Amino acid sequence: MLKFPAYGCVNLASPYGFDNRAESFINNTHHRAVLYYGANCSGTKVDVAPRSASSDLGPAKNQISSLRIFR
Repeated sequence: MLKFPAYGCVNLASPYGFDNRAESFINNTHHRAVLYYGANCSGTKVDVAPRSASSDLGPAKNQISSLRIFR
């Protein structure tokens, strides 16, 4: 499990070593988040609603390389 309390773009590869390994998510915040297939918050994206969770990312499973939490 990884936790990201900050806002902005986060690459999962470094320093987390979690590139293409996400299988689920929990967004505990009141803010929208976006998961991206590409590094630096680029490429195909998956929108994540505030206060939501999913135990299965479907086609995005093991494809996520970065994420952005919006204010």
